[in-house]
Amino acid sequence: MRILTPLVLAAAASALLLSACATDMGGGRHYSNAYDGYYDGAYGPYTSGYWDGDFFFYQGSGGFVRDDSHHFHREHFRGGHGFHAVPHP
Repeated sequence: MRILTPLVLAAAASALLLSACATDMGGGRHYSNAYDGYYDGAYGPYTSGYWDGDFFFYQGSGGFVRDDSHHFHREHFRGGHGFHAVPHP
């Protein structure tokens, strides 16, 4: 019994840790190593945003603003940092 208890605890801890690697945001699973897009930081720190067609809408001071200057991309680019978008509002 003393040997079985640590094994059961280890299995439970492993299951808990692995469940944190994926979240369901309503549109399917988003994994921690996959990014929804890339951003170069031109508007300051990324807080939130969403894709709508070919355009990205980021959280600005007065609500969501369309990125007409294309600082957000779906593919990696030089100077771009990965981010996870929020579900469409």
